[in-house]
Amino acid sequence: MQKSLNFVAMQTAFQDAVLGKVAAEALVPLIVLKPPVTTKQRLAIYQDAYRIRLTESLEDDFNECAAVLGSEAMAKVVDKFIDTYPSTYRNLAEYSAKFPPFIAQLHPQVGELALREWLSILSLQGREPEDAVELNEIEGGTLYQLALHPASHVGQLGSGYFLSYRLHETPHFKTLSQGALQLLQIIKEEPTLADLTQQLQHDDASSTELAATIHDWLSMGIIYCKRCQK
Repeated sequence: MQKSLNFVAMQTAFQDAVLGKVAAEALVPLIVLKPPVTTKQRLAIYQDAYRIRLTESLEDDFNECAAVLGSEAMAKVVDKFIDTYPSTYRNLAEYSAKFPPFIAQLHPQVGELALREWLSILSLQGREPEDAVELNEIEGGTLYQLALHPASHVGQLGSGYFLSYRLHETPHFKTLSQGALQLLQIIKEEPTLADLTQQLQHDDASSTELAATIHDWLSMGIIYCKRCQK
């Protein structure tokens, strides 16, 4: 690797070295020498700093798990996770996604709590939809589809499925039955109400029960009425 290396390639090589904890001999000529610290030592400082940042991010995202396990036990889990899953993400916000199933293997008692914390973060980050149809528009004949709200997220832990959603700027968490999971999977495809009813016509649930569930989910902000694109 030469100093004439283009910026993008240089940036990629540096990122690979930091994420991979590799000495990266080829990078040494590209790092300005500032004695008494050698270029290899300076690169190691960057690597250690990034690991510290990953640790802080995980401990912040899963602070309730840390409170249950204790700081020492949590630190061991985090260290093992970072060793097992070196970060390949440019955005630290994506790094925590694999942590709930990982900690559940080591400490099953906090597995669901970890998933709750992670899904709650996603729910708080979810934007409000710009294509929502208001009730007065529906009453006026505007066509709409049912859609999952951007702040609603489904997660799996073992054989269980869970839903996180946002209501009044606060994340909520609930366990999903197989029937509710099936209904959400259909709504992810953004059906019209007629399409949904037709798909579930052979299901055991009555039309009255379906209407009640849809009404509840709309009022809770789990789903919304999206301006029809069909």
